[in-house]
Amino acid sequence: MKLGESAAVDHYALALAPLADRMIATDRAGDWVLTSPPIRKLPSGANLLCGRLQAILHGARLEPLQLTDRTQFRSASAFEAHGDYARLDYGARRGAQYAVSDVAFDRSALAGRNVIFVNDINVTGSQLRWIEEVLETAKPRAIHWLMIVNTESRIGRRFPQLEDEINRSRFSGPVELASFLNGARFRATTKLVARLLGIGAESLRHILAALDPAKRCGLVRAMFEDGLYSEEFLREKLAAVV
Repeated sequence: MKLGESAAVDHYALALAPLADRMIATDRAGDWVLTSPPIRKLPSGANLLCGRLQAILHGARLEPLQLTDRTQFRSASAFEAHGDYARLDYGARRGAQYAVSDVAFDRSALAGRNVIFVNDINVTGSQLRWIEEVLETAKPRAIHWLMIVNTESRIGRRFPQLEDEINRSRFSGPVELASFLNGARFRATTKLVARLLGIGAESLRHILAALDPAKRCGLVRAMFEDGLYSEEFLREKLAAVV
């Protein structure tokens, strides 16, 4: 789902919908708003999940959070050090966290309302702590958390690599990843772009060569649209595989 596969997004949205309905049932007279992690340009799997969930539910509206920070990875070394959030420990995650002021949204849309924050996974609790600070600036009536996997924080902070292991568990290597991309219906996510940019040149070359031209062009376009990577870094990375 993190890679934007439509079937997986639908599956988990249907699985979470009854839980969201139970939350909403606790206050039928109240206003309910769904939101998910801040988006820069490309969505995350959680953003797609939240949008699909809102389409299923009755009586809840969607309010996106927009990431306004414009810093970029400008070198391969910088990306390798901090590019994959799931590989960082709790302290590094807190240090890499954006500021509350880096998130823009309509605070009046959340003021005095029940907010359901939708995410795929919580391991260390660092993102939830930050998101709570962000949402509290709107003075909502209450904040509710809805996710697929919720790890007890003391365990997650001790074993933060759990998130990376879960993210990579489906595909053992570039052959399986290429097969998935060729056969699946998906929307490119920021995690998919990071996954592709994080592998070696030979593996990336194999994956791009295995794709039909439309998907290959779409993925390359997504790398530039994501906004997390400088044009110089992307051109250098792609020059090694074409």
